[in-house]
Amino acid sequence: MKRIADSCFERDVFKTDLARGIIAFAESEWGEKPEFLWKNFPDYAVLRRRDTNKWYALVARLSADKVGGNRKDIVEAVNLRRTDSMDGPRFLPAYHMNKKTWTTIVLDGTVGAEELQKLLTDSRVDARADKSRIRRGDQDQQRRLPAGRCHA
Repeated sequence: MKRIADSCFERDVFKTDLARGIIAFAESEWGEKPEFLWKNFPDYAVLRRRDTNKWYALVARLSADKVGGNRKDIVEAVNLRRTDSMDGPRFLPAYHMNKKTWTTIVLDGTVGAEELQKLLTDSRVDARADKSRIRRGDQDQQRRLPAGRCHA
């Protein structure tokens, strides 16, 4: 019965608009749905690229003390691949992941929906298959730009 329910209905785990918005954005932009991988952690959902199978986000409901808050509270948070723009108190050391390459954002409104969408997109881009080949390609492209032209 549980297997039928799991395959027929979508889970309604996340309560905040920001957590729901992250999942809705991933589904609408890339057709990627959350995966609930752990029986012991039913409130943790992974978002992964379909083309590389690499994770780019972990959305979770967890005890606030895991991210520096009050132990009694439950918060929703997202782990994203770390970028240079992630600096300051809004971006915490990653919960339960490599702290050099991932960061945690508590979904309490300190980072707005629009910024979260950009950060989610950056995290997804960072989850490409062969970054070294792509970076070399970017450098080759930069060399071919005509003199005096700027590129972003």
